[in-house]
Amino acid sequence: MNSMAIILADGFDCYNDGTDMASSRVWTTTGNMTGNYSTNLGRYGGGCFNRTSGQSSTLMATWAALNRVSVSFAVYLISVGTDYWFQLTPVSGSSPVRFYTSSGSPGLVSVRNGSTEFATFNMPVNQWCRIEIEAFRNATTGTLKIWVDEVLVVNFTGNTGTQDYVGMEIARWMAGRFDDIAVWSHTGAAPNSAPLGDFRIHTLRPIGNGNQNDGTPVGAASNWECVSDPQGGDDDATRVESQNAGSIDLFQLADLSGTPSAIIGAQVYIKARSEASVSRKIQARVRSGSTEVSNGTDLSVPNAATYSGQSAFFPVDPNTGASWTPAGINAMEAGWEITA
Repeated sequence: MNSMAIILADGFDCYNDGTDMASSRVWTTTGNMTGNYSTNLGRYGGGCFNRTSGQSSTLMATWAALNRVSVSFAVYLISVGTDYWFQLTPVSGSSPVRFYTSSGSPGLVSVRNGSTEFATFNMPVNQWCRIEIEAFRNATTGTLKIWVDEVLVVNFTGNTGTQDYVGMEIARWMAGRFDDIAVWSHTGAAPNSAPLGDFRIHTLRPIGNGNQNDGTPVGAASNWECVSDPQGGDDDATRVESQNAGSIDLFQLADLSGTPSAIIGAQVYIKARSEASVSRKIQARVRSGSTEVSNGTDLSVPNAATYSGQSAFFPVDPNTGASWTPAGINAMEAGWEITA
């Protein structure tokens, strides 16, 4: 497989509540997430991050340092507080890309490099819209492009900072909702450009054992029941375990809830930890038709008491070499392989 372009994809449909979202290993948090999740206020009636007041608690995601990154999210902005509500996080120092709005005019967004405003744009308030960002950091020739509902509203060239982007922070000091958020680099497998346009993320959880189940179920009768809980999960209460390199576990997944006209790819999430004295290696794995492939890049599982989140992106159907179809996704099995 090619190196991954998608870093993070979350449709917010795999949590029970705010606490579960905070312990998902997809996000880290500051402050209390209690009450900041809804199971039915998402864009399509499903889950979403939901905040009813301008709190200071925030959701954060991290990734390996990138000088170019794209972020796309659906947002329903209601009101704002006294500080920023979105930022790209640099290696060090203040953020080169921060969104501020005024409580008197929350639809007017000020984009700032530290305290210096270098762009503004307008966005809808009290309704869903999609914001897409392509950011390239450079002190003189940096670029920042922002689209609102696929309309280019910022096209800046100049000082966007000197530090690589290593994460993002969303929903600080605002009331509103986030849904269907994705982050991708501009290398390797598609997508590697922006904008993507509007999209929906379908969260598919295991509903049965797949073609191969080498792991040992603990806490439930079958392998799939051990890993079908929401992303926050119950950690060690139910789990599948193996000590053997080469072990593979695959799972049948629920079907898509609709029939999309096009599919960007399949993102496989794994939550794992090692009980060995050293870190272990795993790869995400999918089966389509009679073809099974792993993602090709080892994901490190640290020797730790807590679980870490891992993910891998499969841009094409390995059975056809072409873009995924709804039928292909519905028939796909997904899981993991221990490689070392």
